[in-house]
Formats: sequence, C-alpha cells, structure tokens
Amino acid sequence: DLFHVAPGPTPLETKYGWLQFYMGTELINGRRIYRLGLILLDLEDPTIVLCRSEKPILSPERKWEQEGLVNNVIYSCGAVARSKDTNQVLDDNDEILVYYGAADTGTGVAAAKLSELIPIEEIKKLKLLIEERHKGLKLRRVTAKNPVVKPAPEAEIEADGQGIKWEKYVFNAAAIRT
Repeated sequence: DLFHVAPGPTPLETKYGWLQFYMGTELINGRRIYRLGLILLDLEDPTIVLCRSEKPILSPERKWEQEGLVNNVIYSCGAVARSKDTNQVLDDNDEILVYYGAADTGTGVAAAKLSELIPIEEIKKLKLLIEERHKGLKLRRVTAKNPVVKPAPEAEIEADGQGIKWEKYVFNAAAIRT
C-alpha cells in the first residue's frame, strides 16, 4: 500500500482498540494491485496506531477478483461481527465478516476471527506501555491569575445589528477568521 491508501468501512470497536480496514494500492511490474489491510487504533486516542498489517489481509487471487471493469481490485465495502450487535465490543473469538468489492464487478465476503487479524499479545504489551507513558501527562495551570480573560460589563459589541452587552460574554481568540 505504498502507492495509495483509502479508508474502508466504519471501524469496529474491539477490546483492544478500533479495528479499521482500508484499501492499499501498490505498483507491481507496472500494474496497480488493490488489496485490503487493517490498522488498530487506540480506543481513547485514535491518533495512536497500535498495529498495522504488515502484509495485505486480502488480495485479488480469484479470476473474478482479477478481471473486470478494473483489474486486480479488492476494496472493503463493510465489516460486521457475525454474532454480535453493532454496539457490542468485539472479543478474541468473535468472527468478523468483511464484504468487499472485486474488480469493480462483483461483491464477495471474507471472514476471520479477531485473534487471526491482530497480534493480541503484542497489543496487550503495547497498551500497557502507552498507559504507563500517559500516567503523568496532563496540563498544569501556568498562572494563579486565571481567568486571564473576563467579561467586561461596560463594553458593547455590534452583532447582527443589535447591541450586545459583554457582561456574559468573553472574546474567544480562536474564533477569529483571517
């Protein structure tokens, strides 16, 4: 997936993190090959990638996946747990069904248990490391003079043709458009 990456269906919540399928494209012998990969994102902070599949988890191998409107294409259309409601957290032995488009001509379905898709023991160790690293992280107040911005009761602003008293409002510098 060095050439192009596109997100797949809505991530699935697992006890280890958010499981996100994606489509990756690679150039092999001058041809584009579209395949599926996955990443596992931290539940609390999805900007943290816990793991990513090193190799594609599904590649075009059958004739109907290799020949069609666009040759050599596999892309994810949807992913669901076989025996759980959509709001239930997935566990190691839960089977996941991945619906995928092939060669822009047909749709297939593939399945795997969660434990077959991610390296569970490595994830457990990594989560412990992340928790330990984040234990002492938090903002500290810089000044005892907070709040540094307060409403000015004597000020008046104009908004939509009506004068508004500042007695309840505070200016938010982040709201300025340049």
